[in-house]
This record gives sequence, C-alpha cells and structure tokens, in this order.
Amino acid sequence: MSVTPPVQPAGEVRVTEYVRRAARRWYVIVFAVVAAVLLVFLHGVSGATKQSVATAGIYLGQPFTPSGSAVLNSTPLSNPSISIQYVTAPQQIAAAAKAAGIDHRRLRSHISVLASGGAAASAGKAVTGTGPPTITITTEGPWTRLKVQTVSNTLAQALIDYANRYTTLKTNLIASRVTLEKSQLQTVLEVQKQARANLATIAGSNADPLSKVAAQAPFVTDLSTAADQIGTLTQNLTNDQVALAATKDIESAQFISRAVGRGVSATTRRNSLIIAAMVGLIVEASRNKLHRMGMRTCPDWPELLDRAPDLHFKHYTADELQLPHDIVLALGDVRLSEIEVCADTAYNVFNPAHTDPRLADALRSSFWTDLDDWRGGAR
Repeated sequence: MSVTPPVQPAGEVRVTEYVRRAARRWYVIVFAVVAAVLLVFLHGVSGATKQSVATAGIYLGQPFTPSGSAVLNSTPLSNPSISIQYVTAPQQIAAAAKAAGIDHRRLRSHISVLASGGAAASAGKAVTGTGPPTITITTEGPWTRLKVQTVSNTLAQALIDYANRYTTLKTNLIASRVTLEKSQLQTVLEVQKQARANLATIAGSNADPLSKVAAQAPFVTDLSTAADQIGTLTQNLTNDQVALAATKDIESAQFISRAVGRGVSATTRRNSLIIAAMVGLIVEASRNKLHRMGMRTCPDWPELLDRAPDLHFKHYTADELQLPHDIVLALGDVRLSEIEVCADTAYNVFNPAHTDPRLADALRSSFWTDLDDWRGGAR
C-alpha cells in the first residue's frame, strides 16, 4: 500500500499555500510590478502630446428622376468609393490645408474616411456600399481644435457641393417654377377679384335686366376661366413645393453633423495593444478560474460543510488526482478520465456518495480517507 500523498492537482491550491509559493518566488512578483509600472509610464509618456480631433458626418442624398416618380439608384455617389476618392484627392487636401493654415504634405495621413456607417477606407483602399451612403470625415493631429475642425468641415462642404451638382440644378429649376406659378396665381386672383367687383357694380346699377345680363356675361366668363386656372395653378404649385422640399431635404447631400474640434491624448498603438492584451489575459484567466471553480464545486456543499467544515469538496476525474501506481492497478482496465470522484485533495478525503464505487474501494486501501471515517486532523 502506498503511503506517499499524490501531487496536488493544478489550480486547487489553498490561499495559505498560494501565499507560501508566492513568497518563495518573490522575484516574479517584483518583475510583474516593475513591468506594470513601466507600461503605465510608457502609456503616460505617449499620451503627453496633446492632439485635437474633429469629425463631420455627411448624408449624400437619394436623388429622384426629374419627374420625381422614381429613385435614381445608379448615380456616381451611390458608390461610396467615389466620395472617398474625392475627399482624399490631393487638390481637396490642399484646399482644406490652406483654409486651416496647415502644411498639406502633413495633412493626408491625419485624415480618415468612413463610408456607409462603418465601412473603413484607408489610403488607396476604398470600400463600397449600397443604398444612400453616409460619409464620416475625421481629422486628428497635433493642431488646434479650430484647425482640425476647419479641415473636416472644408472637406465635407467640398463633397456636399460635388454631390449636389444634379440636385442644385433641379432645385433651381423647381424654385423658378414655383416663383412663376405664384405670380400667375396672383394675377388670376386679381382678375377674379376685379370680375366680381364689376358684377357687383352692374347688379347695383339702374339698367334694365336684359342690359345687366348682357353687361355681366364677359365677367361671368372671366370668373369661370379664373376658377379653372386657380385650380390648376394651386395643384401645380402644391406639387412643385413638395418636390422642392424633397429635393432639398431628401435628394440633396447635406451635413448630418458639422465638425467640432476637441482635445484628445495621443496614445501609440503599440502600448495600447500591450495594455489591452494584458487586461484581456487577466480578465479571461479570472473568468476561466471562476468558471472552473463553479463547475467543480460539489452541489451538496452546504451539507458537506456541516459535516466537515474544514474540507472543501470538488468533483474530479481519476486521472486528475495523479493516483499512485498501485491504486491505478487496483482499478483494473478502466479509463481514468471516465471515473468521477468527489474529494478534498488537500486533506486526501473523498466523498463516497459522489465517487465511483470502484475508485472508492481503491482509495480506501490507500492513504485516502473516506468522509464517513473522517474525524478531522492535519494534512
């Protein structure tokens, strides 16, 4: 019968043992603390340089046909890559840099463009989308808030002007038609008003009835014609006013939000990735540790705690206990990974109620103790 306790399974160390092991490896703790302090210092140094950022959002519009009866699905700007190429063209960058008082040679690398609500576009790599696209122009760099704000808004306005070439012409034509229809309607209303005044004058005269009818006939015709014209002009004016509003608010490109500069801290991608990776590893390791502990803890732990307050029972498979050779031989031809045991590995005590009977018999013949026979004691 073996009398040497097995090696304790990994991950099942009690707090006191963990403290002793940490004390023996104090240099690991010191190294970790120094590394953490160094990373924080590098992160702080990288963020010491203040930068400014400004983002402008643009809706590129959804043009209709000239009659307004259908949507124009195929337009140059229905492909966001065209908008991106226009914004990042050297002449647009130069114009924005001049407006902000920035060297255009430094500006291009500080401008990013997003299309259709998140399709990123880097230099030379445009991403296409479908439907009415939206464009986001962001300028970030070591300049004042006003300068980056000016750059983003200048580029956005240039794109809006470029996108609205068709809708601007259409808007002007419809607006001219609305103005003409209002003028014509006013003229007809004056004719109608004058005809009614003339009819009233004739009706109040002392002329005989036949003479009155003869005198009123032309003005009655004017009223009838004016009524028809008023109806037609009113309908046309209403339709054109609706079309004008749609052209301005739906079909035309416009600002979703104008850029407003704000200060930010510049952090290098390398340090950000290192810190993010370290935090991610710590969180994931903690989560896995808690998950494993939650899965291993015996479901009858309240009852077991009453019976043996010093013990902490968890579920394992036989292969995790690293059993001595004689116990493995006593089990016979079985797969250790398929045999379960409920035990406190620190005190080498097993719970027969949740332990495979074959393994329970083998453990009783070794240094392991049955919970029913446990009377407490040192490890």
